[in-house]
Amino acid sequence: MGQPASFTPKPRPKPEAQGILCPGCGKPSSRIYDSRPIVAGTLRRHECTRCGTRFTTVETVSSVIRKRG
Repeated sequence: MGQPASFTPKPRPKPEAQGILCPGCGKPSSRIYDSRPIVAGTLRRHECTRCGTRFTTVETVSSVIRKRG
C-alpha cells in the first residue's frame, strides 16, 4: 500500500511566499504599509508596487478542533 518507491511529492508553496494578488493588475507584488489589530483579527493595508493600487485585507485566526475516536 502507499506510493511507489519512485514517487516524490512536489513541495507546495506556502501562502506567505505567494503573496496577496493585487486586484488592479493581478500580480503578487504588494507591500504592507499599515497594519493594526482589530476585534476580528488584523487589518492590513497594501499597496501594489507595480500599478500603485491600494487595497485592504482582514486576516482572522481560526482554530480547528479534531475529535479522536
